[in-house]
Amino acid sequence: AWGYNVGFMFKPMKEITLGFDYRSEITMKARGGNATYNYEGNAIAPLNPALSNGTFNADLPLPAEITAGLSYRPNDKWLFAFDFNHTKWSVYKALDITIFNQSSTPVLSENLRNYKNSNTYRFGAQYKASNKFTVRGGWYFDESPVQNGYFAPETPRNDSNGYTGGLTYQINDKLGVDFSFLYLQFNETNNSYDYYDDPTTTTGYTTFGGTYKSSVFSPGIGITYGF
Repeated sequence: AWGYNVGFMFKPMKEITLGFDYRSEITMKARGGNATYNYEGNAIAPLNPALSNGTFNADLPLPAEITAGLSYRPNDKWLFAFDFNHTKWSVYKALDITIFNQSSTPVLSENLRNYKNSNTYRFGAQYKASNKFTVRGGWYFDESPVQNGYFAPETPRNDSNGYTGGLTYQINDKLGVDFSFLYLQFNETNNSYDYYDDPTTTTGYTTFGGTYKSSVFSPGIGITYGF
């Protein structure tokens, strides 16, 4: 798939930098993918005509994003930053997969999503302790685009708070080593997916749900070299 990205940066004064970025929507298209299923120990799955070996077509929209940012450098040691991100998740109405198998008629697997647009707010600070060491810290809040009744155990999930930290050690004028970490805490939620079309019943949609809580810890290391 193809898309485009545009942005600009503006410095109204020496201490302040403003930025704006727009990333277009992209629709990923899968055509003629191979689907193979293992039914071992599962007596229900074979009853669903969509769950049979064959090929499939599917479209997956990747939403457009708008980001605006501001940084403030009061002196040579401190830097503060804030950015706001708006993601157009409302384009993601459904994840529908068309299955082509032994039957003469293609089978449509309907998976309603009906996401809503959501926002992310990020704050960060950097302190240059010396010519050798620079430390960083930040926090962000990411709103979930999932509406009640459409919660499935997949990304994106419930609202989350992210905590970040980092350190740069400048070995010399050209070589530096960066250390970073991210701790991501998803808020606990008790929710359900109310639009599962159960092939074993004729009563319409079936609901399944539960209590979801998860967290992520992601450390990182990088090396930079300037010529």
